[in-house]
Amino acid sequence: MQPAGIGSGRLYKGLESWDRALKGVCGPFETEPIAVYAPTAAGEAFCGRIGVHRLPGLDVADLGIDPCRILKRKRSLAHSEDRTVFLILQRAGQARLYQDGRMAHLRPGDCALIDSRRESEFILAGGIQQLSYHLPWERLREGLGRLRAERLPFATTFPGGTRQGRQLQRYLIELVTQPPDARTAEEAVSGLVATLAEFVTGQEPDPPGRADRMLVALDAYLEGHLHDPDLDVERIARENNLSRRSLYRLFALRNTSPMGWLWHLRLERARDMLVSPRFSAWSVTDIALACGFRDHAHFTRRFKERYGRPPSMLRRAG
Repeated sequence: MQPAGIGSGRLYKGLESWDRALKGVCGPFETEPIAVYAPTAAGEAFCGRIGVHRLPGLDVADLGIDPCRILKRKRSLAHSEDRTVFLILQRAGQARLYQDGRMAHLRPGDCALIDSRRESEFILAGGIQQLSYHLPWERLREGLGRLRAERLPFATTFPGGTRQGRQLQRYLIELVTQPPDARTAEEAVSGLVATLAEFVTGQEPDPPGRADRMLVALDAYLEGHLHDPDLDVERIARENNLSRRSLYRLFALRNTSPMGWLWHLRLERARDMLVSPRFSAWSVTDIALACGFRDHAHFTRRFKERYGRPPSMLRRAG
């Protein structure tokens, strides 16, 4: 159940109307439906909900989105004066956020930071709900200091299961459900910056290397081909200009293999689709085929090995 005040906003049907609404709230982002989800392949079928909680000194975007990719491209930055840090709180579903060669994988309760001044990409599976807190750069520099603010760990997962993660999530939720008035707004925003500062202490990452950037590019490629049951190591390597050996070396950095990571992504997408109301009319077999499994039996076996129960049980629970 959503806390009071969260999950509100206008529903936009059709990609064009959604795109206009998103730009009006979050800046010059572009939305592309994810092809594997057949109902959203046509722009008119796409749906998204967006609302804005306007607090003194802080806007919070409240989003519910169909499966899609949301991108801020280099060409749009030249015409944007946006100087904001987005603090993303994942409320439902899963998302992958990419920026500067890094990836944040968000599950419910997790948070991540995105710099509005640079290119970024969001890959959102089914049933996504997010809150996006738009923090002006000036406030962050005041609260953290200029050098520390510029070294914030963007596109890095802040796990919601830790003590600090729960504290940050609680603070963020209360800002929306118990909004400050004009008298206490300054203190509330300063408190958010202080809470964020405590959370990111010691989490400043090393600059991403070539391997990090290549893995991010491979993730984007795999996300766009999960539906293809014929995808194999040879084709992944060939279409990404890599040798088989180089491909295996890259995924060894994640303690897995190229196909192991591919099956991981397929299973996560299938799980998201099983619990999403968007796909309630789809059979388990339909979902299996859309995620690159060859048949129901293959999908059920893999799913049970990973999650300890068959997909039909998750569908009933959802």
